[in-house]
Amino acid sequence: MAGGKTGTAMSMLANRAFAKMNGIGNEIVVIDMRDSAAPLTSDDVRLVGSVCGVPYDQLMVLHKPRLAGTEAFVRIYNNDGSEAGACGNGMRCVVRRIFEETSQTAATFETRAGLLYCWQGPATDLYTVDMGTPKFGWQDIPLAEEFRDTRHIELQQLVVKRFEIVLCNVVKVAEGQWIPAP
Repeated sequence: MAGGKTGTAMSMLANRAFAKMNGIGNEIVVIDMRDSAAPLTSDDVRLVGSVCGVPYDQLMVLHKPRLAGTEAFVRIYNNDGSEAGACGNGMRCVVRRIFEETSQTAATFETRAGLLYCWQGPATDLYTVDMGTPKFGWQDIPLAEEFRDTRHIELQQLVVKRFEIVLCNVVKVAEGQWIPAP
């Protein structure tokens, strides 16, 4: 067709620069759209992670700040197109990019989960994100079924050890790790 178009709509992310980073094992893609008011659709977001795109666990999209004193409004997408409220590993990737570009050492970002305060340190190659107070209410934690007391949910994880599958009870869950019960 004329102009090189194939008749399909172009994604708002087409020809945008991005950074693919590793956030403690998570594949993170960071896209800075602070210079654009164009909205993204879940189709745009899924297309990025498609076979012809760039696989990711979280897509961190920076938009113009909505609140004074913040660096950006960050929308965080999972590779299925759904939106997450916050992602600590992803935010560390965002912060590294911003700090390398601006020489800043601290910044505040707005996400759907609220304000996240971020800083560099204690070493120059470490970035910290204050995720706020943990939420333990049933309505705050995406679980498949309701639990009366979310502080005492017995989680289970399959672990493969020398060709056998072992079911472990998890006693502590923290970002990037799980600790099996003895």
